[in-house]
Amino acid sequence: MSEPTDVRCERDWEGEPCDGVIKTSGICSECGHPPRTPDRRRSERSPRSLAQEREPLGPDRTSRAEPSTPSTTSEGSRSRGLFELPELPAGLSAKRSPAVLPESVLLRRRHRCGNCTTELARGADDRLLTPEGHCDNCGHRYSLTIKLREGDVVGADRYEVIGPVARGGQGLIYAALDLNFEIDRPGSDHSSEERSNKEQSEADRPIRSWVALKGLLDTEDKAADEAHRQELRFLTSVSHPNIVKVRDFVERDGAHYIVMDYVQGVSLGELVGPGEGSPLPPADAVRYLLRLLSALGYLHRRGLVYCDLKPENVMVSPEDLTLIDLGGVRRDGEVSPFFSTAGFRAPELEKSRDGGATRPRPPSVASDLYAAARTLAVLVLGRFPQMTSEYRHSLPPAATFPVLARYDSLRRVMVKGTARDPEGRFRDAEEMADELVGVLREIVARDEGIRTSAVSRWFDDITHPTGEDADGRRIVPAWSALPAVQVDRDAPNRSLLMAVPVREEPVQAVRQLEALSAASPAALEVRLLLARARIEAHEPTRARRAPATTSDQPSQDQPGAPDEPDEPDGLATVRGELEELARSHPREWRVRWYQGLAELSAGRPDRAVRAFDDVYSQVPGELVPRLALAMAAEVGGDVDRAAELFDVVSSVDSQITSAAFGLGRCRLDPYDRISAYERVPRSSRAFVLAQTRIIELLVRADADAAPDPGTLDRAAGILNKIEEDLRPEQHCRLRLAILRAALRLVRSGTPPADRTVLGCALTERDLGFRREETLRELATWTPARDAQIRLIDEANQARPWTWR
Repeated sequence: MSEPTDVRCERDWEGEPCDGVIKTSGICSECGHPPRTPDRRRSERSPRSLAQEREPLGPDRTSRAEPSTPSTTSEGSRSRGLFELPELPAGLSAKRSPAVLPESVLLRRRHRCGNCTTELARGADDRLLTPEGHCDNCGHRYSLTIKLREGDVVGADRYEVIGPVARGGQGLIYAALDLNFEIDRPGSDHSSEERSNKEQSEADRPIRSWVALKGLLDTEDKAADEAHRQELRFLTSVSHPNIVKVRDFVERDGAHYIVMDYVQGVSLGELVGPGEGSPLPPADAVRYLLRLLSALGYLHRRGLVYCDLKPENVMVSPEDLTLIDLGGVRRDGEVSPFFSTAGFRAPELEKSRDGGATRPRPPSVASDLYAAARTLAVLVLGRFPQMTSEYRHSLPPAATFPVLARYDSLRRVMVKGTARDPEGRFRDAEEMADELVGVLREIVARDEGIRTSAVSRWFDDITHPTGEDADGRRIVPAWSALPAVQVDRDAPNRSLLMAVPVREEPVQAVRQLEALSAASPAALEVRLLLARARIEAHEPTRARRAPATTSDQPSQDQPGAPDEPDEPDGLATVRGELEELARSHPREWRVRWYQGLAELSAGRPDRAVRAFDDVYSQVPGELVPRLALAMAAEVGGDVDRAAELFDVVSSVDSQITSAAFGLGRCRLDPYDRISAYERVPRSSRAFVLAQTRIIELLVRADADAAPDPGTLDRAAGILNKIEEDLRPEQHCRLRLAILRAALRLVRSGTPPADRTVLGCALTERDLGFRREETLRELATWTPARDAQIRLIDEANQARPWTWR
């Protein structure tokens, strides 16, 4: 039986069936999609051969083997690396070949002005009133006229047009085949000349490379248009894995087109969806932004700005992300017409709304980063209400979006990135990416329980393991448990400044730095380090020392410092110098950091909280500012906020063990405190102390009820685990605490039969002998004579025959 020559498409386009037929290329003659009902000749072939046939390969692309099966967790879910992109949602698979939009469908779709987002006028038949014209609201020009038809060949007979596949902000985007890149299929025995003289079978057809052609709309200034087109030709030298490759510039019938690689995948705009849409998981949104910032940083280092960044101009696949549509790229600071989109356009690019004479600035690195932050907001929040009106240049309240309340660091990145003043934003894409990496680590740690350590960009390693002194009290001054801010890595005298013994010999360091400052009074790094040395050299004599904190007494019982204590003269000098630096360097957050340290030393924790909160807003991906903020809040008596911050820091980086101890001080419930100490990893110097605290909490003497056998077993198991790391006196005291708790269980009248603790049967007689033995051993390790006598007396009373 003969095979049918035509297969009808039968796809549904907004309620109307497509009347096209499937061509030998495998796509519909009308809508450009593969058939809904497959051709029987194709169904007999392997899926791999079909995939190769429908996916043209360019000269720099090769076929790849199927990816290996991803690793899975114990629950069977797929485990991903920190920066690995997610799979595309069901129904949004990456497009293998361009899907041509028929004109009837194109004109029936709703279109909005690419400049102000106002919907373009539609006629009575619901079709676009005019396919080419100007927006009624803002006057921006648009064109939806199909200027290139299927079969047209442009660019010196190089690019064969398939048809329109998308609408850009200014006009249509067409798909075409690059006829210069024909790759013979594997196994073909025909030479090029032979194939050109005979009818080619489907299997013999060469694989071709798809390209995208985007029209460049002209303005009224023809000379400026030509200058811009000539300027754009340098884009052919742009080469970055996350930026579409520009191949050529062509002209047809007076219209100019930029030729780019056709990028497979779906746009970020499609992932979020129309209207308010569906936001992405915050970790995935950040992963996409990091790839995007890599592309922007590349352009910015070459003196270019993208101008029209938005989700629709970013294509994604499970493997990568690509920034497309380079037609709007400008030189940084270039004063010329540019294109941008409402909702993503920085405020300085807009004309004054109050009728003043303020002129908009040209696009810049700062405006690109603003658009990147707005793109992140759309990915995280969806297309939130009033995005182009009330919240045109701001974020909605955190109370309306739980994700903003849960991930405050993510919110602060978006707030800084969308600051109205360009000087208040990130300096470059690399700085923004650095902070987002820290935010991503936090999200993954809190949501997936996967902790990844990283070296801080700004701070030294944290050396104090607990933030407490030898007696278990909160260390004073509190900032002494914090790491030091590093000297700027680009400072010309960095090596010299790093050799100054600021922490070891602060008084000597003050003298050295004063001499350096006198020789170079404008040197910021010297003045900052001098401020730190002055703070180190002056003890907070007026600040109240925190009272003792035992494992049974939470820190909210600790009184805070007085609001306005008398200030030592040295700290007054430091504060004055820092205020002067703040006036001369208003964007330098390190000045605020040292102001926070000075306020803590002066006994003003409320002011320290404000200073550290400002620092946190400037470097939201860093954990140390939040650790400092938690310590200041704890000193000031705001233990709830302190606990919240300690909780985040310790859950993200378990190596910052002082945060776990801080959380333990701030919690009331014993089991919450145990949970905090359990975060201290075995590799930490504070591990044994944390395990000791857990034992003390499990067998605490002030508990309302006697411990159950399981709790005793847990405490005994921990003691056995850390036995070799304890001093003999410590081991005796912990053993004695467990035995006393066991005795309370026995005397409660509910001791289980045939159970032992530390090898001792749960009877009063056996526990008495073991307690006596432990008390006498402890007395031998106790140097104080009075303490020895008390322990011996207690041992005598513990003997079974001395009970009354």
